[in-house]
Amino acid sequence: MELNGRSLSPDILASVSEDGTSLTFSPNGKTMLERSRAVIDKAVAERIPVYGVTTGLGSRATEALSAEELSGFSVETLNGRDHALAPALPRQVVRAAMAVRLNTFLTGAAGVSPAVADHLRLVFNAGLTPVVGGWGTIGAADLLLGATMGRAVMGLGGQLVDRDERTSAAADALAMADLTPPQLGPRDGLALANHACFSAGMAGLAVAEARRALESHISIAALSFQAFGGNVTPMDSAVLALKPHSHDARVAGRMRALLDGSDLLDPANARRLQDPISIRNAVQVLGAAERSLAEAAEVVTIEMNASSDNPAVLVDADRVVSTGNYHTPHLALTCDYAARGLAATATLSVARIAKLCSERLTGLPQYLADPEVGTNGFAPLLKLAESLLGGLQHLAQPTALWPSINADGVEDGLTLAFQSARNFREAAKLGRRITALEALAAAQACDLRGRDLPHRLSELQAAIRAVSPRIRESRPLAEDIEKVVEVI
Repeated sequence: MELNGRSLSPDILASVSEDGTSLTFSPNGKTMLERSRAVIDKAVAERIPVYGVTTGLGSRATEALSAEELSGFSVETLNGRDHALAPALPRQVVRAAMAVRLNTFLTGAAGVSPAVADHLRLVFNAGLTPVVGGWGTIGAADLLLGATMGRAVMGLGGQLVDRDERTSAAADALAMADLTPPQLGPRDGLALANHACFSAGMAGLAVAEARRALESHISIAALSFQAFGGNVTPMDSAVLALKPHSHDARVAGRMRALLDGSDLLDPANARRLQDPISIRNAVQVLGAAERSLAEAAEVVTIEMNASSDNPAVLVDADRVVSTGNYHTPHLALTCDYAARGLAATATLSVARIAKLCSERLTGLPQYLADPEVGTNGFAPLLKLAESLLGGLQHLAQPTALWPSINADGVEDGLTLAFQSARNFREAAKLGRRITALEALAAAQACDLRGRDLPHRLSELQAAIRAVSPRIRESRPLAEDIEKVVEVI
C-alpha cells in the first residue's frame, strides 16, 4: 500500500497492521520528506532556536545545545525516554502506531531524515515489531512509548518480534533481517519519540472494531425483532421524521431492509401495541451510537493524516515553529463518547436477551429451553450477558483528568487519550461478544417460533447455525459464541 500522508482510514489501518501488507511512500510524500528535512538542516546550520533541535526539551527548552550536545542529542532523547512499562502492547497496536507515524512523516511537518523514515518503513515491511510496554503516555504526545519504539527500530536497545513471534534483541533482529539503521541526526530522535501516533493508532483500531460491532448489532437487533414479533411502527419513516435525527433514519432503513418480506411489516401482525423499550427504541439507541461512532471516525481520520509534532516544519514558509498539536483532547473525548454509545447499545442487547427468555413476554418456552428436553436453556447465559455488560460499562466510563505535574509546571495538562482509545477498543470487543450472545438467543427463539424468516434474516440465521447448531440439550457454548462473533 502507498502512503501519502492524507488517505489513511481506520479500516485500512486495521488491515495493514495485521495482514502483512508492505508499505511504500508516494512520490509527493518523498518530496515532502526531503523539503522538510532541508528546513531542519538550515535551522541547525544557522543555530536558529528550535525546540528539541537546537534547544533542550521540557523545562530545558530555553537552554541552547552546545555543538557537542547537538551531535548526540537524538540518541540521548531516545535513551532518556525509553521507559514504557509492561505488559507489552499487542503486536497489531504497535504496528498500527508505526503505520500512522510513517503516514504522518509524509505531511512534511516532522522534519525527520528521509533515511530514518525509510528505515522505519523497511522494519515494518520486514514484519519486525518493537516490544513496547502499554504504560507511559499521558496524551501530551506518546513520548515514552514512541521512544521505546524508536530506540528498538534504530537498534539502540530493546527488543523486536518477528512474524513467527520470536523475540530477539533489537540489534540482532535487524542484523538477521539485513537491515542497517542510519545514523540519527538532529531532530530524528524527537521525530521518532514525540508524537501521538500510539493514541491515534489505537483509536483507529478501535473505530474499525466498533464499526464491525455496530453493524452486527443492527443485524442481530433485526433478528431479535423478528423473533420477538415486534411492532414495526416505531421504524416508520414518517414517525422518525417527527424527530429527524439522520442516523436514526439510516438505522431504521437498514433494519426495514433486513425485515423485508416479513409478515411483521404489516402492523396488524404485531403482538403488542407497545413493545418493551429494548425492542421499541432499538433504532434511537443504535442511531445515537452510530452518530458517536461517526464523530469518532472523523476525528481519528484527521489525527492519522495530520501532524502531532512539536516543533513542526512549515515547509512552504521555510520555518520551524512550536505547536500544540501533540496534545490530544479531541481523541480522548471522542473515544469516551463513542464507548458510551457502545455501552448504550449493549445495555439494550442484554435487555432483549432477557425478553426473549421470558415465556410471559414471548409465548415461547421459558429461557428458550427446547420443550422436548428438560434443561435450563439460556438461564445460565444471562449471567454471562451481565458479566460482559459489567465489563463494558466499566470501560465506557469517561477517563479521569487532572492538572499534570510534568516539566516543572511547564507541561501542566494531559488528556490520557491512549487510555480512552484502549478502553474504547476493548469495549467494542466486549460489545461484539454480547451481540453474539444475543444472536444465539434470537436464533433459538426463531427456531422455536417456527415461522418463515425473510430472505436476509434467513441468511443470517443460516450463518449462525453453520457455526452453532440449535441448542437442544445442555452443552458448553463459549466456543460457539467466539465463532458467532466472526460470522455476524
